[in-house]
Amino acid sequence: MADGDPVHHSPIEITNPGGRTRWTLYASRTDAVRLVVFVHGFAGKTVKTWNEFALSGDISDWWRESDMLFVGYESLKERPAETAAWIRYRLGDFYPTLPDEMLQAGDARVREPSGRPYQELFLVGHSLGGFVLRLVLLQQARAWLQSGAATGPGRAPLLDASLRLFSPASAGFQPAGMLAILRCLLSFGMVALEGAPAFTALKRDSELLRRTRDETEALVRSHGAELGSLCAHILWARPEKVVERDGYQTDFEAESLLPRRDHSEVCKPSTGYEHPRRFVETGRHQ
Repeated sequence: MADGDPVHHSPIEITNPGGRTRWTLYASRTDAVRLVVFVHGFAGKTVKTWNEFALSGDISDWWRESDMLFVGYESLKERPAETAAWIRYRLGDFYPTLPDEMLQAGDARVREPSGRPYQELFLVGHSLGGFVLRLVLLQQARAWLQSGAATGPGRAPLLDASLRLFSPASAGFQPAGMLAILRCLLSFGMVALEGAPAFTALKRDSELLRRTRDETEALVRSHGAELGSLCAHILWARPEKVVERDGYQTDFEAESLLPRRDHSEVCKPSTGYEHPRRFVETGRHQ
């Protein structure tokens, strides 16, 4: 994150039960109409991965009207499906209605609670985090269909989401992906990467990747009107040397005419590179 404190948002640390990594809510100091959830990638950081997003309230009304939730998880230790199940469970505590106690930062109240639910939900993931979010929505879609709610009321709120992915690992890591990751993450060694369950699970052509893709595409084709949240907007790095550059057939057309940003930088807005913010807002980078 850039130096300086956000003017329009207040950070609130959220301790999760069971010793899981903390999450951070950047609550708008004015009424928020949407929740934007960020999930980092392999060996990423809860907030640091997203660079200046926490300062986005300085940029536009759209961000000033947004609460931002930065999700933390132990990407080197957890299995993607387990991470997704936990995120799916925990997001129900924030969306569609944020509890009043979440608006208390120390001794100060960020804003007065309105009691109104959010109008919009955006799920934003980078690399492994993108695949985790695909699993979150797939798990939610399965539960919704198995409950019989597909034939009546009771549609799960998470299925209202708009999905924005930066270079997602949906098709796995490239064959040389380990070396590319090591170049991006010099503080981690080969042994740590080889022992990470997520790296093993996301090797190209793995059963988990194939099953997730096939089931997601089938559900969109059979329940497209209700499960549009499973269709992702994607912004790829250029060049992309870490993950396979391949989306799902049911995704929106991917953005490609992007200034050169590698895998680790594609999701980080900066001076002269506002594409990530516009992408989250609109699904387009221009």
